[in-house]
Amino acid sequence: MAHIRKVVLAIFTICWFSSAHAQKNFLVVSDIHLDDADDQAAILNTARNAGIDTWDTARREIIHLLHIQSPGFIIYLGDLPLHVPSQKVATAMTNAGITLKELRDIAQQHHIPLLFVPGNNDSPDSDYGKFSPTLFDYDTAGARAWPAIGTRALKSTDYNTLGSYAAFPLGRKARLRIIVLNTVLYTWNYHSPDHDAECAAQLAWLGRELRATKTHHETALIVMHVPPGIDVYKGKTFWTTKVRINETTIQNNFLDTLTRYRNNIMGLLASHTHMDGFKRLYDKEGKFITLMISIPAVAPSAYNNTAVKLIRYNAQRQWTTSDTWYHTDTWHLNSIHHAPLNPWFEQMDSTSLFQMVDTLYNTGVKTHNKALDLDVRRN
Repeated sequence: MAHIRKVVLAIFTICWFSSAHAQKNFLVVSDIHLDDADDQAAILNTARNAGIDTWDTARREIIHLLHIQSPGFIIYLGDLPLHVPSQKVATAMTNAGITLKELRDIAQQHHIPLLFVPGNNDSPDSDYGKFSPTLFDYDTAGARAWPAIGTRALKSTDYNTLGSYAAFPLGRKARLRIIVLNTVLYTWNYHSPDHDAECAAQLAWLGRELRATKTHHETALIVMHVPPGIDVYKGKTFWTTKVRINETTIQNNFLDTLTRYRNNIMGLLASHTHMDGFKRLYDKEGKFITLMISIPAVAPSAYNNTAVKLIRYNAQRQWTTSDTWYHTDTWHLNSIHHAPLNPWFEQMDSTSLFQMVDTLYNTGVKTHNKALDLDVRRN
């Protein structure tokens, strides 16, 4: 009997170790909006920028998490520099260069892949301007290393215009394909005479990437800056409905594309709102496609604290945990755990989901949000 107990205990220990070992994770950072001229105390909450002291605090926490959590890679979801009026874009690009260099230093010094996603404040031309790889020239010593530090960027044919690319930060054998979209293209404020053609080109490229993901039995993680759905502050969709592709909207085309490859998609990441949270995406039949996780900003405001996020996933490439570290006087952890996350969110009733996301949305800030956008459907 003692021998049987030892065998059972050994099996349990092996299973527990295997399960824990199978859990992997990655770190996501977004919306630093660095103002290198001021400390946070000198910056108005309404400016939604990070002072040099705030970024230093966040940078040290990122390095700390690299040591204690050992993520496989980092994703930066866009918006490097402070918010500025159009006549001060040169100042913004100087700050973008500082931020790029310090992010690159973190990645290279700790030997971890880092992927860059274009944000609306990252164009050298203007806010919501066209993507240009000349952005990376502001990181003088590291310009050639971008947009993917420590790994190869598989650039789209129109990369220099669109900014979209794919990467395998864990190597091709890991079969985790990160698809980087420049969804600034899809916004109402995007400036380009070729707006319609650029939107169509990126959607077509996304379809090809997902088709390759399915063909090679891979899993895709789709990352972007501006999410689909409703901008509750402006009372309209984040993505324009004026551009028509295949006689329907960008969002409808996007959801239809995801529907075809839903079984090969881990999920979606977006930021832009500076808030933590989740969105459920649905197909034309009203069926759940996948989950989007919203990444909170490093830059604080009246509505959010400085934060970064660590996401865990299992051996089946399913999300299991969304960990948000946010800073007040010290760092705190807000952890959402369920194995796996996607079907749990799919089955959650709207009231419970609203209460959860409302709490996350205002982590550490005493503000109740009355109009959260939780579900993304065809428009």
